[in-house]
Amino acid sequence: MLFRSRAEPAPEASVFSRVPISVIALIAAIGVFVSCVGYADGRAGPGPNSGTGVMLYWLGQVLIIVPIAARLISRRQMGNGSTITLLIVLTIAEYLLKVNYTPLHFGFNDEFLHWSGTTNMLASGKLFELNYGLPIGTYYPGIEEVTSALISATGLSVFQAGLVVAGVAHLVYICFLYLAFCVAIRSHRIAGIAVLIYYSAPALTSFNSMFVYETLALAFMGFCMVAALRSAIEKSPSDRRRWFIVAVLAIFATVITHHVTSYMLTGFLILVAIASRLTGSRNTAARFGILGVISLASVVLWIAFVARQTISYFSPTVTGLIS
Repeated sequence: MLFRSRAEPAPEASVFSRVPISVIALIAAIGVFVSCVGYADGRAGPGPNSGTGVMLYWLGQVLIIVPIAARLISRRQMGNGSTITLLIVLTIAEYLLKVNYTPLHFGFNDEFLHWSGTTNMLASGKLFELNYGLPIGTYYPGIEEVTSALISATGLSVFQAGLVVAGVAHLVYICFLYLAFCVAIRSHRIAGIAVLIYYSAPALTSFNSMFVYETLALAFMGFCMVAALRSAIEKSPSDRRRWFIVAVLAIFATVITHHVTSYMLTGFLILVAIASRLTGSRNTAARFGILGVISLASVVLWIAFVARQTISYFSPTVTGLIS
């Protein structure tokens, strides 16, 4: 078992909790269709000013979110499999809405920048090919490398492969985040509600699901979070070592994929180490402390020997914040 949750209470069932998950998935699919009709109405009419299109979009969102949220919040007993299935349905439905906004091509500036980086990598067959649109992305080639490998293996176009990579990475990130909550909280019901609350962040279903390097890096970060937690709580020394090695590999993958995400991961590991030390959890503090040092060292070494331009890239932002 990847985690062990406490037994969930089984109070009286609500009306929403009696609806089968298959029916909830069907309602979510209908919601995706309704929102896409809203997109079509906007394209055929006055665009963002289309009252009917906007109304249909939000009606679709209601059909997607409300049944899933009602079932997750319902106090009727629900197994881990049911909880994660609902989160997967929610994630796929929201990702399909993002894809159907521009179903034939990338629709956002950052996605075109990584399309350019992937095209350059395919043409040269080498890493670190200069991307004039996003020079800093040259030194964080994770998503371009994964996409290029998929294209080489399947013959898909950059757009098609990019949708697959971004979609799978986004789904994997949500699943790992849920598992991390399960490991930390030991309750799959509360973990599901926590992820549902996280879905209120607008960037999660927009920027964080685009074909950009942050999307893939978040999946690696979530993997590291789960592995780090497991390395601290497993009873078997061999299991702890295996999870620790997995966490280290996930750190390396995050560092070479996206700068800010690797900084967030480093901060998370160090903060958990400090909090664990203050609460008397010495084993957890030691594990997370070592992982935090490894992550910090990896970031520094990557910037020092590979991505020196990162300093000049962030200098204006840092200077603006200080001044």
